[in-house]
Amino acid sequence: MKFYLHRAIKGSNNHYTYSLLERLIQVNGHELETDPDRAEFHLVSLCDVTQLSFLEKVRKNYATAKIIVGGHFAVNFVVCSLFADLVNTGHAFEFFKCRSFDEMARLESVYFKGKKEIIRPSTFIDWSQLPVVQTSDRMFYYLGGAGCKNKCRFCLTSWTNKHQSNSEMRIRIAESKIPKGARLNIISNEYDRALRKSPVKDMMLKDFLSVRKKTTHLVRMGLEFATPESRKKYGKAFPDDAIYQAIDLAGRLKIEIQLFCIGGIDPREAWDAIFDRLPIEPKSMPRIYFKFTNLQYEQFTPMFKERFNMNPENYLDGQFGKYLFNRCAVYNKRVRIFPIASPCLAFWRMGTSLSVNMDQYEAWKALKKEKDQNTVYDALFSTKVIETDYQDKIKFWWQK
Repeated sequence: MKFYLHRAIKGSNNHYTYSLLERLIQVNGHELETDPDRAEFHLVSLCDVTQLSFLEKVRKNYATAKIIVGGHFAVNFVVCSLFADLVNTGHAFEFFKCRSFDEMARLESVYFKGKKEIIRPSTFIDWSQLPVVQTSDRMFYYLGGAGCKNKCRFCLTSWTNKHQSNSEMRIRIAESKIPKGARLNIISNEYDRALRKSPVKDMMLKDFLSVRKKTTHLVRMGLEFATPESRKKYGKAFPDDAIYQAIDLAGRLKIEIQLFCIGGIDPREAWDAIFDRLPIEPKSMPRIYFKFTNLQYEQFTPMFKERFNMNPENYLDGQFGKYLFNRCAVYNKRVRIFPIASPCLAFWRMGTSLSVNMDQYEAWKALKKEKDQNTVYDALFSTKVIETDYQDKIKFWWQK
């Protein structure tokens, strides 16, 4: 079969996902076309809701083509099917073993309009087929794992991706292929002690507290919520003291840390209290980065059931980020706060992802640049996307 791969990310010739798809096309005996007009099938990989507009453009430019969608966002298969003939959920290794359109359509992981059978996302990863991808002169990437064993109630990735890890032997072989002086970034949603040479590590805060020497430049951790009660309720249980212990440890080991925080659950006063207890730090290094994201209620997560009770007053904005930084900058020089996006973005992301027909999609497309928080929030109810729930049409590996 002949496939043409559309690239939703500009300048992405060396992007890991696209390099993997190209490899799977070729090792399974298919052809990777460079001319879209000669292709039998057009492939689009979506990792985020913001790329839906790219899929829409592909459909408009190739109105009669067979368009196939996959990627992390494809689990929202109904909205994807507005512009695609087939939507593959989960991994793509089984998909590219197919020899015809009908065979692809019969896969349990594939959805198309009118399909009545339950969708079961593919969990199969052929680790032997994974490439080491060079993205620049000194930077390489390799897949170290998928999913996460910690099932936080808000996390789409952990509930829609089976937790799997690459072998330490394969990772060592991948490391051996990297030229001296270059870096190998291991792609993984969680820390694995086997990934000792990765310059950036994703870890749970409780794992970071057990670190005794510097083995990386930057560690990214989920602080998530402002109170111990909220963290315990949603799957990241640790006391406030653990936050300050991690900050102290990072300072002693000279490791930069990035703390991911979620707005929308705790009131602003609770975030004030966290920053009130930051230690006095006259030195500016190593940096402590706080990255705030406003909560998006995702289908297929336990937290989705609470969407009708969301409190827009607890959502955060850029002005609040500036306020937090200015009040702590006088006594802690290490702290940096990434700009906080408007709550409108979180509501827009939710509304677009939950759209199931063209009327809803077009309504949310028109709201993409709306800056009034109340207008976008109210649209969740007026367009009725808040009622969307097609979890009964899909079964994941952890469901019977």
